[in-house]
Amino acid sequence: MFTKKLIYLNEGAINGRISQLNTQKDYFQNLVNRLKNNNIKVTTDDLIRLIEDPKTFIIVSLTGGENLKVGTLSINNNKLFDLMDVSDEIKSIIDDINKISNDKIKNEFYHFKVNLFCVNNGLVELTKEYLNLIENQNSVYIENKKQLEVYNIFEDFVKNLNELSKYGLNISLEDNFFKVDSNNKLIVDIIFFSQIKSKIK
Repeated sequence: MFTKKLIYLNEGAINGRISQLNTQKDYFQNLVNRLKNNNIKVTTDDLIRLIEDPKTFIIVSLTGGENLKVGTLSINNNKLFDLMDVSDEIKSIIDDINKISNDKIKNEFYHFKVNLFCVNNGLVELTKEYLNLIENQNSVYIENKKQLEVYNIFEDFVKNLNELSKYGLNISLEDNFFKVDSNNKLIVDIIFFSQIKSKIK
């Protein structure tokens, strides 16, 4: 069985894609930090729920997910939130999230990217799945034996072309050093060779 071989990795493009998401990462990290300061821990799944419905997430976090009742009547989340002694900072967090959600451009810039992030011990990071996707999109692999054989032929060709520098020749593909014969095969262009042979000592 052929093992896929990496032959090119565009680290500049990968780092560029990652850095493009630094603003969103900092935004989500700030939310996680603010909630942590209010004794609310955020996990990866929590981050998505927080963005989708911040008030419900806060209520569930503070009540442990229990349904509170007065007698036989359940108290809905909005009413329960009004009855709870919630800090101004918690209210501010909810307001900040809702403001961005209600702004189409900011919502797309920030909240639409939430699925690309995870929370690892309180630190917001890009998910392994997304990092792998970026890497695969900016990599070239040899995926079978025939591809490897063709790649090796190209490598040998380039190596031989570079070997000409030992003879004082600087030949590139832009030089017309080959032509097509009657059998549709590439052959050395004799006229080209006759023009450069005097340089070879």
